[in-house]
Amino acid sequence: MFPTPKKTIAALTETCKERLSEPLVALGMFMPRSALLAGQSKRDVKHLMKQPVAVAVTPTRIHVFAFKVGAYSGSVHVQDELVWWPRAGVRVVKGQGVQALQGTEFNMGVKQNLIGLQFPDGQSVLFGYTPLGGTIRELEESFFQELS
Repeated sequence: MFPTPKKTIAALTETCKERLSEPLVALGMFMPRSALLAGQSKRDVKHLMKQPVAVAVTPTRIHVFAFKVGAYSGSVHVQDELVWWPRAGVRVVKGQGVQALQGTEFNMGVKQNLIGLQFPDGQSVLFGYTPLGGTIRELEESFFQELS
């Protein structure tokens, strides 16, 4: 059995609901495109950019959890919480970018949608996702709408 977006979203939603002390109001599946904490080393950020994260929104906080999906089993393993921020005063912005996909015999750009969170203290973080299907687009749009 191969993982599907709907099964991954359902598993992430269930696990986040279990771990959070407040109701889950929105969920996003992203790839970090910047540091999540001030002062993170370039090495840590480079490693982080390869790790998918679930960004869970509650009435008062935004939580970030790393996760992995089994390639064949489709099982979802949510790891420890990486960071959380207060939700108050957060501004959300959307944009687009191109992620380079390079191989031995090819070099192409893959369109990525970007969501940025700007915090009252001046810190900002950037997340990216590739809109491969309607399920992912709907999930990310509801995430954006909840924070707007």
